[in-house]
Amino acid sequence: MLAILAGCAMVAPFDDAALARVRRGEETAVMLRFVLTDQNGAKVDLFAHSLGEDNFNIALGDFDSGGAPERRQLTRFPTEAAREDGLVYLFLRPGYHYLAIQGARRTDAFSYEARFRAAPRWRIEVPAGVPVLYAGSFMLRGQSEKLIFGDVVVTAIDQGAATVAEEGAFARTAAARDLPGLPPPLFRPAVAHKGPVLLGTPAR
Repeated sequence: MLAILAGCAMVAPFDDAALARVRRGEETAVMLRFVLTDQNGAKVDLFAHSLGEDNFNIALGDFDSGGAPERRQLTRFPTEAAREDGLVYLFLRPGYHYLAIQGARRTDAFSYEARFRAAPRWRIEVPAGVPVLYAGSFMLRGQSEKLIFGDVVVTAIDQGAATVAEEGAFARTAAARDLPGLPPPLFRPAVAHKGPVLLGTPAR
């Protein structure tokens, strides 16, 4: 397996074990794209120098966590094109998953994690028997800041302005590039979650 570093993010194909779990139906490769426009109308490269807490982060919850989101590291991408596109792949079991997002950490770790728990959540529904699922493209607005060495970081995200778009042609092309040998993705957009955590597995 060939791995290269792009900024601080690693670019490497998915390992055979992860793809085998998808083929056996144990997990689904879930595609999420994140596109952020800053206060100047410029697109921010969210993963150019992403190392854990340096720019843009997500947290994910499920039934086992009671829906409470736990932070996921976004430092590995299957191709350089995926990283540039802001395209993230999560390997998830069938069920309901709850997504929260934040910009760079500029506070203590405890406060940062607490903000994830207080943030609005998006529900990702993963039916059984779906190898690849595209949960949509998150169109975000926020504030960015240029650091002394030229890196641009996201300092705030306007949670209320977030929307989920369907970019079907993009998703199909990206899946063929990044997940060769797997079928085209099923589109099942993430939805704003309200109310109690849902049980079971969503119908296809």
